[in-house]
Amino acid sequence: MHGSSLPVWVIILFVGVAISLLMGYFNPFLTKEDKKKIKEFRKKNAPDLKQGLTVKLRFHFAGTAYIAIMMLANLAALIAFFIESYSAFAASLGGGFPGYTFAFLGAIFGIPLAEGMFVVLSILIEQKTVKTTIAYYRKRGVEVLDDEWYN
Repeated sequence: MHGSSLPVWVIILFVGVAISLLMGYFNPFLTKEDKKKIKEFRKKNAPDLKQGLTVKLRFHFAGTAYIAIMMLANLAALIAFFIESYSAFAASLGGGFPGYTFAFLGAIFGIPLAEGMFVVLSILIEQKTVKTTIAYYRKRGVEVLDDEWYN
């Protein structure tokens, strides 16, 4: 029986990253009531947008959710790595004590470092979504308030 060319731990990391990135994109939102207000405002004030409407941008979950998702993915990937690929990775590094040490250190520091970069990427995606949403509605005469740190 032949082993897979894509290890399970890599798939776990990809799934964790995909979930985190999607969370960053879909986290900011306007409520249905606010969208209805905006629609009514646009109908009434279409020719004259000097009057303003203010709505508040909301978030589905706190930013710590990214960290929690990535920590779970990181832990699951590390466990799967040590079960499935650790000895092969250590052997590819020359085996023996140095090979196993480098493989261990690489897994313990490398995977969390990569996950940290993806958390930052998720936050940047969320920030871009917020700024795009605010700019979109501002062009239409609606002020969108956001109390996040990056505004």
